Amino acid sequence: MRRAVFVVSVMVFVGCGHLFRRDVAVRADDHILTVDRLAELLVEGEVQLSPTVVEQWAWMWLQYSLFLQGIARGDSFADTATVMEAMWPEVLTSTVEAYFQRLESEQVVVDAAILDSAYRAGDHRIIDHIMIRADERFPAGEKATRRRRAEIVRDRLAAGRSWASEAETSDDHATRASQGRLGLIARGEVMPEFEEAAFLLEPGELSDVVETADGYHIVRRPPLEEVREEYADQVRALLIQRWRRDFTDALAQQYHVRVVNDGPEIIRDVAERPIRAMALERGRLIGTYDGGDLTDVDYVGWLQALPVLELQSVGAAKDEQLRQMAGNAMRWEVLFLEAKSVGSNLSDSIYTVIKEEFDGRLARVRNAMKVDSAMNHASAGDRELIAREVLDQYMVGILAAGERVTLVPPFLARQLRRESDWEFSYGGLDRAILKAERLRTARATSESREARRSAR
Repeated sequence: MRRAVFVVSVMVFVGCGHLFRRDVAVRADDHILTVDRLAELLVEGEVQLSPTVVEQWAWMWLQYSLFLQGIARGDSFADTATVMEAMWPEVLTSTVEAYFQRLESEQVVVDAAILDSAYRAGDHRIIDHIMIRADERFPAGEKATRRRRAEIVRDRLAAGRSWASEAETSDDHATRASQGRLGLIARGEVMPEFEEAAFLLEPGELSDVVETADGYHIVRRPPLEEVREEYADQVRALLIQRWRRDFTDALAQQYHVRVVNDGPEIIRDVAERPIRAMALERGRLIGTYDGGDLTDVDYVGWLQALPVLELQSVGAAKDEQLRQMAGNAMRWEVLFLEAKSVGSNLSDSIYTVIKEEFDGRLARVRNAMKVDSAMNHASAGDRELIAREVLDQYMVGILAAGERVTLVPPFLARQLRRESDWEFSYGGLDRAILKAERLRTARATSESREARRSAR
């Protein structure tokens, strides 16, 4: 929203209703959603008349309106600047990843001496196992039989039978295809009985039969020469993980990343009512770092980029967890600043992948709204009118006809709002709810009267 509009809008939200027409709920440039039309849509769609639900539908109307007006003007949204803004999470992570890879080639080196030393230390071990299943479902007699089977397998291996041939008899289907290879493990990652046996083994050694809740295991620690290449890859991955963590922590200190005292409270509020944060644009401060800050509006973007399960966990998270989440968001920001400062940019191939994903998202919205067929062969003067008609038809379809909702990509919507003149009246939403309640009451009364007349 342009700054001049923002000042007016804040006054509206705090109660100066004379600055915003009372019959308007939302305005997107020249498109207006009136209180009356919003109330009609709510009634037609039998929408729950709670403030948060109505807010969501009105916010969708705003995003669709700005999107359709762009199409009516002939905007293809294909320019690089729009793609970079609209695909911000992908651009951010890809830029930082390229920066990390550039540094890691110099900072993380795994030579033969490091590899030999790490394998001898054995803090992380490649482990093979053969399992004979015997969990609590098996009767005692059957479990005893299966233990004897495990002991026979162990004796054959000790006598020189090949591990590969015996691994084919394992009941662990997940590892059998890889000849019993469990992979790299560390302490605390497997059952205690299994861990104890695995971490007693020297390279090339075989355990006695180990009993766990799953059954009986023969555990093997292969010699380094047998797994050198695999182990080198996994050790390098671990060292990179540690280096990235240490590098990011050091950068956070260098940039003085800090979460303010009431940051967690603001994050909970933003998670509960993200639309309100975007509509009000109050800019409440969550944290700061040298060269920038994190506000409630910024954090909505981070929430929109989170997987659904993580997003759902925000409300129940403790203050320290929320501080960590906010700190992580700012860490990504300073990593991005560092990457850009040394000229780390997206490669053409990565940009192409991001652009193709964006094009696909746009196509899904355009197809859902049937906007291209409606705009075909329309004159420049008619395109704006058609955009209004498409918007109203689509809102009726998703509200009243139960058609599937296809959202404008959130970061494209953010960019459209930044470039547009728009207003969002919570007073108008409240009036639309009251009017919708009256319309529903009147409809119910009319239907009741009609039913009584039909029954006579």
